[in-house]
Amino acid sequence: MNLQALENLYFIQLYKIDIKDVDYDKLLDEEIQETVFNESWQKISESIEEHTMPNKRMNVIDKELKKLSFLNYDIIQSEQNYFQSIPRKLNDILNAAKTFINANLSVDFSKLMEGKTPPIKTNLSVGDLALLFRMLFELRPVIFDIKTKAELFRFISSNFTTKKSKEGEISIDTITKKFNDPETKSKDLWATHLHTLTAFLKKN
Repeated sequence: MNLQALENLYFIQLYKIDIKDVDYDKLLDEEIQETVFNESWQKISESIEEHTMPNKRMNVIDKELKKLSFLNYDIIQSEQNYFQSIPRKLNDILNAAKTFINANLSVDFSKLMEGKTPPIKTNLSVGDLALLFRMLFELRPVIFDIKTKAELFRFISSNFTTKKSKEGEISIDTITKKFNDPETKSKDLWATHLHTLTAFLKKN
């Protein structure tokens, strides 16, 4: 078995990736590798982008690189296939991300926005706003054409203020927490509003 297959095998076991009846051919199958890589990188990038401060993003990257430290061993230079393994591709992209963040340590990534426009003022709490977008996000078929939840969190932070916040004061970390763990009072609020909306749709 070549190094590419061995590294892929160790990776899917380490990350507990569900691939039925794993064999040598599947470990080298380009389509399977591409799917696993894309899904793995999406999860990792979401974890990175949940944070706005460079040092916190760096901590996430360092933890992921530590998990991939099994790649640090001597290899025979004639063995070329190892360059294509899933963990090595992830290792490369994580190191690239680390280099970028190191070069921009003073940047608050939550403030990197295109075409800055005034946010919409709402009479909602952060929890109410997060749950509204959680409900929309969970609709199937999907209505948001986004790659990661982090994109949605940045949009909320950049484009809305709440009854107690001012422009730029809704942290992505708070949105993430309340999106993933909705508050009871926010659930009650939207249950009432959804009942009202249902009555409106039936009436009109």
